[in-house]
Amino acid sequence: MSGRVQILSEEVANRIAAGEVVERPASVVKELVENSVDAHASSIGIDLRGSGRQSIRVEDDGVGMERDDAILAFERFATSKIGSLQDLKRIRTLGFRGEALPSIAAISHFCMITTPRGELKESLGTRIELEGGIIRRVEDAARAPGTLVEVRRLFYNTPARLKFLKSSATELHHICQVVTQQALVKPSIRFKLSHEDRPLVNAPPAKDIGARLASLFGAEFSQGLLSLELLDPYLRGAGFVSKPSFHRSQTGNYYAFVNGRHVRSRLIHQAIAEAYRSFLPKDRHPVVFLFLQIDPEEVDVNVHPAKAEIRFGRERQVAMLLQEAIQEVLSNHQRSTFSLSASEAPHPPGEGTESAPGRGGVLPIEREPEGRMRTCDLSWTNFSPMDGLPGEPIGPADTGGSAVSPVEGIPQPSVPSLFHREGDRPRWAPIGQIRNSFILLETPQALLVLDQHAAHERVLYEELKEKLRGQSIPQQSLLGNSSFTLPRGEALLLQQHLGHFERLGFILEPFGGEAFVLRAVPAPLVGQDYLRIIQDLLDALAGLGRMGTLEEVIEEMIRVIACHGAIKANQPLPIKEMQGLVERLQEIGPPYTCPHGRPILQSFGLEMIRKGFLRS
Repeated sequence: MSGRVQILSEEVANRIAAGEVVERPASVVKELVENSVDAHASSIGIDLRGSGRQSIRVEDDGVGMERDDAILAFERFATSKIGSLQDLKRIRTLGFRGEALPSIAAISHFCMITTPRGELKESLGTRIELEGGIIRRVEDAARAPGTLVEVRRLFYNTPARLKFLKSSATELHHICQVVTQQALVKPSIRFKLSHEDRPLVNAPPAKDIGARLASLFGAEFSQGLLSLELLDPYLRGAGFVSKPSFHRSQTGNYYAFVNGRHVRSRLIHQAIAEAYRSFLPKDRHPVVFLFLQIDPEEVDVNVHPAKAEIRFGRERQVAMLLQEAIQEVLSNHQRSTFSLSASEAPHPPGEGTESAPGRGGVLPIEREPEGRMRTCDLSWTNFSPMDGLPGEPIGPADTGGSAVSPVEGIPQPSVPSLFHREGDRPRWAPIGQIRNSFILLETPQALLVLDQHAAHERVLYEELKEKLRGQSIPQQSLLGNSSFTLPRGEALLLQQHLGHFERLGFILEPFGGEAFVLRAVPAPLVGQDYLRIIQDLLDALAGLGRMGTLEEVIEEMIRVIACHGAIKANQPLPIKEMQGLVERLQEIGPPYTCPHGRPILQSFGLEMIRKGFLRS
């Protein structure tokens, strides 16, 4: 025998496992805090020294452990969470593999004092000290029920890992993120985080997630969010999504929790991005908090060493449900923002509309029928992201049939129509243009300013999509010779997508080499610079890359066509044409942004205008 293949020692195996589980001090905090949560702690304190490099101390009042269990916890794959392969398919706890404690202990000086929660008030605890994964001392210790873990000199025996840590500020930021994530999903638990005795996070128990979110991020931040509820039998939950007017320049503002676990999911991020695509300007990003529940057998949380990534059994269904739910909330909000509520709208006398008691006549508000996804009008009281797993309905506590109040500080959008009409008379009226680019609309309670290009772009975009569903985008044949030549790369791309161009109304024929003949164009583009439009379409297709799906390719091409075919800025319009444009926009409904995310409407309330002129 050559002896070249060897079984690794326990010390080496733990050191390797630590490299997968423990990436930085924040990884240690995450694993220890998750252990405290799984131990049913009601209070968790984290104290740091040297940004976690010198020491990390996590203390809780959870159930604690008996001595035998505490010693066994430092053996790899020793766990109380699963006992069979079937248990692995129904995981409901944050930890389950039994790797965290031995992995952390393998690369640090580790001390744990734990006392089981029992009937006896003076239960005796156990103190265990390890160095580099080797147990150095086990002794009795007096401590209140719960567990205290102190990790000192992290990475002392793996200097390469220590060398690659970032600045103290960066490492502290990652730790704050971990604690914030756990505090969000467990509002009933008190969380305290301090560094060098300076408080960083102080989150007392909160009545619900909405209150916890406001305490962590501030009331003003919460005012920029809309609540969301997802009621599909396959995927249920709730969340908060930012208004279209509230956005960030960075992408790291997504907080996604599945069955109580914070996860990274490209699928969820793509669904969020797609939902906001028409609501936000380019290179701006939303803030989203999602708390989802799904049958544990429908997800795989064991695909990443740190259990940070997740896979869904029905990915397309999950993406569709999330995208539709978010888009519905955003659309309802925009309807509410750019409409007159029933209490605001004056009603002309003699129209036959009943008046509410004690007030003048008001117009009825049209409301859309509710679907399985709707704007959340329920309280978050007693909601826990780990509640309501299969077989348990998700919702507020029983209120005995009384009205349920909305979450404090979180706007609850209503869903009236944008431009409601009184019979045949619109409640708005075009009154002119600003610099031949913006249409002024008068309503009883506000002055609206409409971007004519963005509005017409949205109208064309929706009309083209509708016609495409019927496979009948109107074409206009061209007279004369409309041939052109493209660079080889663009010519190959056009050859590849000729079928897509034809679906959208372009009839193109290869004419040898890199030359093409244009026979017909979509009717909205008649009279435009056709070669420039084709080049813009090819640029958009190239930007999608090879991974673009058919739907994404067609969607992007429609955006480009709508942009080129829309009314331009600096283009004077007669009142009748302005009125026709707004009526077409009214029929389409939200989102009230152009297909690239720029807003279409701005509203200036009459009360604000009065105040500007010092009128009461």
